[in-house]
Amino acid sequence: MKKISFIPWPLLLMLLLVPGLVALGKVTGQRTVQSVVKACEKATDENLMPKFAKAGATYPPKSITLVALKTEEMLELWADGKYIKSYLFTANSGDVGPKLRQGDYQIPEGIYRIEHLNPMSSFYLSMKVGYPNDFDRARAKEDGRTDLGGDIFIHGSSVTIGCIPIGDGPIEELFTLVAKTGVSKVTVIILPNDVRGGAPFKAPADPPKWLPKLHDELRKAIAPYKR
Repeated sequence: MKKISFIPWPLLLMLLLVPGLVALGKVTGQRTVQSVVKACEKATDENLMPKFAKAGATYPPKSITLVALKTEEMLELWADGKYIKSYLFTANSGDVGPKLRQGDYQIPEGIYRIEHLNPMSSFYLSMKVGYPNDFDRARAKEDGRTDLGGDIFIHGSSVTIGCIPIGDGPIEELFTLVAKTGVSKVTVIILPNDVRGGAPFKAPADPPKWLPKLHDELRKAIAPYKR
């Protein structure tokens, strides 16, 4: 698994404080969700509609599931339970194992919602993943951990300190699809590795004692999504 694609903290801080500074996609200037959809809808529809038709899925769908595989560095798009396509990570951060605290560079592992779309992300466009969730908070309370971190996004560009970057073109497409479908209809399942072929879950050298419980939940969640 690739480690963090690192940029110096002063530069990263500048990027985070100036929304849209690293935007390299086609939608420039001040952006809203509506303006992004208007600019990207035609290309998104032309690319995705044939894939949805081939899969036998309605477009836009009633629900979306995004399956993120950390080891494989892949984000799968599923619509109404049907596989549509995959996006490759453009960078990776941390290692296998759940996110435990602020600054550990870990991509979370778990089952999440998309909280909102950010059209003025420092990394072009982004979708906020709902980390920490109830499971994360409960395990942190058991462990006595308080600073769990947050601000986990699926976004453009190719830099990460715990997010999932997929590049500017792919995020335009996915952002537009999610906006048309509705953020409340999106589930994100993040796994350390693909276990659908019977492989065991990969785990860190010193795993938390509750990790098997998380893996049980992830195995149940991923079961319907077999390619």
